[in-house]
Amino acid sequence: AYGQKNEPLMKRVLANSFMALFVLCIILSIAGILMRRMVLRWVHTPPEVLEMAASYLGVLVGSMLLQFYFNWLSGMLRSLGDATTPLIIILAATLLNIIFVPLFITGAGPLPRLGLTGAAWGTVLANSLAGLGGYFYVERKYPLFNIRRWEFTVDWASIKRVFGIGLPASLQMIVASVSGVLIISLVNGFGTEVAAAY
Repeated sequence: AYGQKNEPLMKRVLANSFMALFVLCIILSIAGILMRRMVLRWVHTPPEVLEMAASYLGVLVGSMLLQFYFNWLSGMLRSLGDATTPLIIILAATLLNIIFVPLFITGAGPLPRLGLTGAAWGTVLANSLAGLGGYFYVERKYPLFNIRRWEFTVDWASIKRVFGIGLPASLQMIVASVSGVLIISLVNGFGTEVAAAY
């Protein structure tokens, strides 16, 4: 759509991909919260750290809705041929992570010590702020990204096309993620010290 300079199609694709991902995030968040302990047992999480891991995972999957915009925006900008802006947003998120995660783990000033769960909250806050900042920056650079100007009308053809284009890349990422899960599953079998070292 961008290559064709087809602005109405671009707006439809942006709005429909946004809505589809929004709904998908709600479904995945609910499933993730309900199934997190079962998933952790599948990867042989040592019993002594299961509750900490479940708390950490619960925060991450439960707040997916706050963080999805960050990833959606990066994907959309790359599709426009802009790889620099997503890099800036990711660098901002990384720097905020470096600041927030230790603060939330150890506690500082009015912040209580949250331990492992604090690492998840720090990541959520960092990604959410980077996504929000990214939105205001991108909205000025590309007026098409102004959500207030979109027509939120479901267009199944656009949704189907977006998923059709994105599926091969998603499968590639899933393969990498599954291999990481299999490795951590093997590592977890050796106990908490080996898992921590890994």
